[in-house]
Amino acid sequence: MNLPIQSGWELLSDIEVMLKREKLNKPFIVMSSSSVCFDDREKAKNKHSVDTYIEKPLTYDKLKALMEAYSSKIRT
Repeated sequence: MNLPIQSGWELLSDIEVMLKREKLNKPFIVMSSSSVCFDDREKAKNKHSVDTYIEKPLTYDKLKALMEAYSSKIRT
């Protein structure tokens, strides 16, 4: 959510505008953050462009579960 130039929320908004403007297919978007703020998790859940939210630290088990849960979306 915190990036060097802009926040993750700003980047997400830019991606949404670009997808709409260019009429591109929506990519599979995973938001990852070390924030434990409930509001951040809820905001991510309410963004239709965010497919899932994973709290850091990322682990092998978390990434494996993500890949298994979303493998059909990733392949299409």
